[in-house]
Amino acid sequence: MTSIGSSAFYNCSGLTSVTIPNSVTSIGEAAFCYCSGLTFITIGNGVTSISRAAFFGCSGLTSITIPNSVTSIGRHAFRGCSGLTYVTIPNSVTSIGDNAFDRCSGLISVTIPNSVTSIGHEAFYECCSLTSITIPNSVTSIGAYVFFKCSGLTSVTIPNSVTSIGKEAFLGCSGLTDVYCLAEDVPETNTYAFKGSSIGIATLHVPASALESYKTTVPWNGFGAIVDLTEDEIDAIKDVKTNKEITEDTRYDIQGRKLYETQKGLNIIRYSDGTTRKVLVK
Repeated sequence: MTSIGSSAFYNCSGLTSVTIPNSVTSIGEAAFCYCSGLTFITIGNGVTSISRAAFFGCSGLTSITIPNSVTSIGRHAFRGCSGLTYVTIPNSVTSIGDNAFDRCSGLISVTIPNSVTSIGHEAFYECCSLTSITIPNSVTSIGAYVFFKCSGLTSVTIPNSVTSIGKEAFLGCSGLTDVYCLAEDVPETNTYAFKGSSIGIATLHVPASALESYKTTVPWNGFGAIVDLTEDEIDAIKDVKTNKEITEDTRYDIQGRKLYETQKGLNIIRYSDGTTRKVLVK
């Protein structure tokens, strides 16, 4: 088998597990749309793109490893996957489509590699469990509504490659406490980029050479405090391994027994960078 057609398993709500072999190169539009019972999926390393709405509404999906053969994540690909908690996007991916992770309300961590050059509008719309995000220095613009109502977001790092930030990109990010912007030239920013967020009590960290420019430019001048980035902060940000592919290595239950698929309850996941994370699977 070399391809999975459009809507092939549409609304198969009883489907719980899928393994896609390496021979498959394409997953069609809405192929697994509304497979709400799907909790575990393995995508073969022959797949080059995840099409539009491929996993739309798969609310039971808790984790997914995207192989490094994939170059693009289509529009609405994982929209409404409310059970998804952790996503690693490999170095091969260059674009994340509009609404790709829209309303993934359980998503707490996303790794975006330096290969990504564009993040579509509303890509992480209402991902209210997301707490921090580092945008790689390959990205030049942040589209409209990308982090709309990400109320759990406390920290954002914007690289010096970003030249523009779209309308209401961070609207409703009520938990923001720190924004690190490395751009020495203030990015062209929509007036309402931070509308309804907590920037009035948040701190903006910027290069010393651009401090006065941020203090006099709307909406950046709305931050409660605007301070110089320290050398230590700059070094730490540069050391963030956004270009390293971090994948799930091994999964265990609470008794330390190795799991071969996602299991309800507390799962302990070890990743390829040596870190571990506890994930509650409902």
